[in-house]
Amino acid sequence: MRNWKHIAIVLAAGRGKRMHAQTAKQYLLLRDRPVLYYSLRVFQDSFVDSIILVAGEDETDYCREEIVEKYGFSKVRDIVAGGRERYHSVYEGLKAAQKLAGRTACGFSGDDEGGMPDGVRNGSVLTGGILTGS
Repeated sequence: MRNWKHIAIVLAAGRGKRMHAQTAKQYLLLRDRPVLYYSLRVFQDSFVDSIILVAGEDETDYCREEIVEKYGFSKVRDIVAGGRERYHSVYEGLKAAQKLAGRTACGFSGDDEGGMPDGVRNGSVLTGGILTGS
């Protein structure tokens, strides 16, 4: 039996161009906290072992100091710079997860051996209820 690590990759490198806002949407405040806080909180409070945060290239220090450290997200193991397009950011997150897991390959087949479930692979949103089993 394999001992799998549960690693969440949170993508927060977007600019939110369609919103035409001066602040990237992940940093907009919702109830006095940045939107990104709520995404990280769900994984922090779940069975997930580690979190990889993918931020904008010039925003990694900001994320570390003003979000991860400020709110005590101890499961964030790495903050990596995203790429030009979303798929580049996904790739950077996967590389960081691979390194953290100590594996040379990640399984994404959706099979019973720990591949990525179809809902996650297709971009569905995981809710707190799914992560906690409630």
